[in-house]
This record gives sequence, C-alpha cells and structure tokens, in this order.
Amino acid sequence: MKKSNGFTLIELIIVIVILGILAVVAAPRFIDVSKDATVASLNGMQGAVKSAVELTYGKALVKRATTGAQTLELDANVSIPVHSGYPTAHWNDALRYVIALDNIEFSNTNTICQSDWCGRGNQPSANTDASLTVTGNIAKVWPRGYRWEDRCSVHYVNNEDGTKPIIGISTSEC
Repeated sequence: MKKSNGFTLIELIIVIVILGILAVVAAPRFIDVSKDATVASLNGMQGAVKSAVELTYGKALVKRATTGAQTLELDANVSIPVHSGYPTAHWNDALRYVIALDNIEFSNTNTICQSDWCGRGNQPSANTDASLTVTGNIAKVWPRGYRWEDRCSVHYVNNEDGTKPIIGISTSEC
C-alpha cells in the first residue's frame, strides 16, 4: 500500500467549508461587544442614580425632611419634591437635578434618544425586565439609540410609602 504524504483536494475543501461555517456561527458572538458596552454604561448610570439618591437622602436627613411628601432645597436655586427623604420619580422636577449629568435630555415621546442619555418620569408604569409593583411613580433613563418603551434602561421607583426606592436596570433589549 502506498503511503500518502498530504491531504487530497477533497479533504482540503471539506476542512475549508467546516472552518467557514464555524466562522459564520461563532465569530459574531466574539466580535459584537456593543451590547456589553451598553450594559456597562447602564451599570454606570445605575451607580450614578444610586449615589445621587443616597446623597439626596443624606441631605434630607440633615434637613429633617424624611417623612411624607416634602420639598428639599438642594442649593439656593433648586428645590425638589421628595417623599420619605428620597427624590420623587418626577423627571423635570426632581430626578434630573439629582443625577446632574450633562447631555441628558427629557423625552416625552417614544422616539429614539439622540442625546447621550434620555429620561422621563412621573409615569405609573414602564417596560422593565423586573416585575415591579408601582404604587408611586417610575422614572427611566436610557442611552442613545433606544426609546422609552425599550427594555434597555435604568429605572427608578419611589413608591411614596416610606420604603427605599427601587433602582434597577433592564438589559433584555439592548
């Protein structure tokens, strides 16, 4: 029997086809990192909201504004509504002041966000990954390229019942 010193043309073609199929199936999973980047941004925004809310609560403690609905003066020009010491989930009157980042735009429609971030609040409900019981109001902040209805956002719920606000992220549609 004659010993073969290499691959036949058919064997090479089969290997190339198999490698091509693997590249088509596996490469997008490793190459597309845009969802990871969006989720990382949402995690950062969630941290910013949590910090801002806790700082607001600390100021409310000092000013003795931790029971019921009250108004809290943040500085000489800005006062916000709080409930139980936490900012209400009203975007224009409260949450945008405590987040205080540049390039966050208020959005009252379901259009795609054109700024770095968009926000809206004072809503009775919103699309989120979590099942939330909202007795107060909910606010959301979402990144450029997404809409209010998308589940790609940070949500803030102040149930206005004395409990700590719920601050979470939704990433299922990022």
